[in-house]
Amino acid sequence: MPRTSKLIRAGPTSVTLEQHLGVATGLIDRACDLSPEGEVQLTAGWVKHRCSSNWKMLPENDLDGYHLGFVHMALFKSVRTQYNRFTGDEKSVKGVVRDWGNGHTEIDWSPAYDGPFEWFGTAASDVVGRYVAALQARDGAAVMARRVFEGPPHALIFPNLFLGEMNIAVVEPVGVEESVHWHTPMFLKGVPEFDRRLLRQSEAAMGPETAPGTGTGAAGATVSSKLRRTRAAMAASASRAWRPDAPTRIW
Repeated sequence: MPRTSKLIRAGPTSVTLEQHLGVATGLIDRACDLSPEGEVQLTAGWVKHRCSSNWKMLPENDLDGYHLGFVHMALFKSVRTQYNRFTGDEKSVKGVVRDWGNGHTEIDWSPAYDGPFEWFGTAASDVVGRYVAALQARDGAAVMARRVFEGPPHALIFPNLFLGEMNIAVVEPVGVEESVHWHTPMFLKGVPEFDRRLLRQSEAAMGPETAPGTGTGAAGATVSSKLRRTRAAMAASASRAWRPDAPTRIW
């Protein structure tokens, strides 16, 4: 997967890919530019999760920063993660939400980072030394330092492409109450020494135990339960005419 300048082609539709992406091309390019060769590789295979949910609930969940401290608290208490900084008192949260236009949205976690490679779970110099040298040779010391500090984007490319930092996800609508969530780790071309670690991180973050609406673990079970309750509520509402004096059931 190359930078967007190589992806954009004029098509038969009235809106070209370039017009639809707009300035959000910077999000895709930010991910690709983490590779010394300017490309990411989606070669690990795709995990497929079938969800009993309307497809729109999954992109919304990917870009909702408010639910972290409630839905995923059990996960945060069991593993160390940079996302712990984005829970609790909202006034203390340093993350930034950006509207990139045309429905494209980003949550930028990097303003709360303390140092480089937090998006990689931090790393010793012997692990990233060759990588840092390659980036510096291409971009210079200042740009290299910014790239390894900020890391990849956490963003939705409307309508259904999720740039989940070092994961890529696509939501496929199947029916009104059914969708498929596809995801794969994002490998950096030219940095094969990162692949195994990125694969393990992807399994932990988006595998069967944690993927929205599918999991049996701390995060997945809670989100799955929430989706089921919401679906049941919507089905119940559709089955009867609404009356102002009708009792409301709280799940």
